[in-house]
Amino acid sequence: MDNEVSGEEEEQEGGEEADYAGQEEGNGEADEENTEQEESEHEESEEDMESEVEDQEVEDDPEAASLIEFLSRRKAVQSATTSIDFLASHTRAMGPFPLPAPISGRIMLVGGVYVDIANEVASYPEEDSAQRALSTRRTRGGNAGNSCAVAAQLTAGRGDVVVSWMGVVPSLADADAKFAVDKLEEEGVESSLLEEVGGDTGQPTSFITINRENGSRTIVSTRQRLRELSAEHFTAQLPRAVRQAATLGELRWCHLECRDLPGQLAMARAWHASTELPTPRYLSVEVEKPSMQPKELLPLLASAQAVFLSREFVEKHADEILAKAPPAKKDEPLAPRILKALSAWAASEGAPLNPASNAGAGKGAMWICAWGSTGAYALDTSKNEPIFAPASKVKAIDSIGAGDTFNGTTVHALALGASPEQALRCGCAVAGQKVSQVGFEGLIAAVPKDMPWLKGPPKKVGGVKRHLSAVLGEQEDR
Repeated sequence: MDNEVSGEEEEQEGGEEADYAGQEEGNGEADEENTEQEESEHEESEEDMESEVEDQEVEDDPEAASLIEFLSRRKAVQSATTSIDFLASHTRAMGPFPLPAPISGRIMLVGGVYVDIANEVASYPEEDSAQRALSTRRTRGGNAGNSCAVAAQLTAGRGDVVVSWMGVVPSLADADAKFAVDKLEEEGVESSLLEEVGGDTGQPTSFITINRENGSRTIVSTRQRLRELSAEHFTAQLPRAVRQAATLGELRWCHLECRDLPGQLAMARAWHASTELPTPRYLSVEVEKPSMQPKELLPLLASAQAVFLSREFVEKHADEILAKAPPAKKDEPLAPRILKALSAWAASEGAPLNPASNAGAGKGAMWICAWGSTGAYALDTSKNEPIFAPASKVKAIDSIGAGDTFNGTTVHALALGASPEQALRCGCAVAGQKVSQVGFEGLIAAVPKDMPWLKGPPKKVGGVKRHLSAVLGEQEDR
């Protein structure tokens, strides 16, 4: 959960917002016919408008280009939030939560992988000054990449769990992309489902300044014109994952890094609607960027059994989220108040738009927010009870990827049968170890010894392999 100052920050969408909570079903055949006719006319009108705009000289007309982008994004949102009856028929896919037993099979994390260029300095440089770095290193980074690497490390030695990454690269022929993917594979992460975009793009890169005085890190990142993973690719790869089950295990858990909201909504819908994936299966969602809007997130959050919110997101939107919440109890911290209020909001307004919802008290979901050196908070909605785990008391050496370590560890713990309390404690312990060292090696030593998966030998699943040798023959099928 790194703070980023990006050279290519996503712009906030202006104009009309999609009103997820404003849809109602018509009553009677006449109402349905009228609604269908109105929707058809509305869609035709938008298509005509988009066609008309596309016929213009877009390069010379920024307003026309902006309108095309807006119409395209709105279509994506509408596609992800319709077909409710169809989605409702597949709610059986949602597994009970917390998990009654550890999963066996495949855990897939979806999101960004970067190349990180990290410079360690004696103290943070003043503006318009020169300073020699104490050390420089080039590593594989990115939220999903870091979380994958940690989860894979924690499952090392097990024969029943494989950690996979799905994301986007410019091309495996690109030197930086190959470096990042090769590092993932060295760390035990399977990557056969990635998407190659091609074109005039490069591998996303972060330039990081680490202050040795206090362990802080300042990040300047660029996506190198590379778009986000497409929902179409995600959907198309789910049947392929089913075909890979004999060698990599059944795909049981998907974690989505929320980077492009219409895209993640469509991915969540495809995940729940699939008739080929095994049941039960689990979905977790990570929201880090403060630019995300709470109301627009509700249908996505309502569909997840585990929701990870960054401290930055919580602090940015606290007033909006708490607007209808009951008054705070004496000395009640902000994070648990936000978790209660936002989960209730998702249950009331997000769930009606997504019948596969597990949000809300008594329906089984875990809402989580790490709070830096304080620790981490969570809400177990099956009991509607807040949970807190204190952070490890360590000297901060390198905080790069500490939040990603927490997320990857907590997903791993929940998937292997830990209770919400155990998972939160495990996440804090391993994240604390990460802050106290450079890099991600050896984090498994920080896992508390009372975790349930450490109590007995793992169940073996025939044919499950950790590395890509089992699927190298499929690379040409991408």
